[in-house]
Amino acid sequence: MTPATPSVRTRTREQSRERAHPRRLLKLLALASAAISTATVAVAVPFGAALIDGRDGTVNLGARFWQILAAGHLVMAVYAIIGVAIGALVRNQITVIVAALIWMLAVEHIVIPAYPSVGRWMPLATTYALMQLGPVYDPHENLLSAAQSGLLLATYATMTIILAARLTPRTDVF
Repeated sequence: MTPATPSVRTRTREQSRERAHPRRLLKLLALASAAISTATVAVAVPFGAALIDGRDGTVNLGARFWQILAAGHLVMAVYAIIGVAIGALVRNQITVIVAALIWMLAVEHIVIPAYPSVGRWMPLATTYALMQLGPVYDPHENLLSAAQSGLLLATYATMTIILAARLTPRTDVF
């Protein structure tokens, strides 16, 4: 006669499959994100180059172009990490979004040109340096170098992640 309930071994396997499922989902989402980014670049670059060439412009797809493209992907990934960490810290998501927009669209754009010694340490200034936009936004060359800016942005992300991990209650996870 077989028991009416599944064995302990069967339940354990099912529970372990259920626990592993979110990790597989996260890996799948990361892979899908990378595939979408790659497909976007693969379509947008030739299309944009043809459009510029069709309007009698010159297209230069040299090393600098690919450096800026890679820096753009890196900056957006770091900003996404920072956004998730800040979202974990603050319960009211609307407040976070409004505060982030005010910070990015008003405060940084006022402080960077008005106080260059302070503004060079702000996240937007690091983005300008990584995207090689220094001459456009900083004619006096007060921004940090690209390597220093990358390190500073990574430090901002790391500190935000550590802060969120320490202060977010464990009951909020899954």
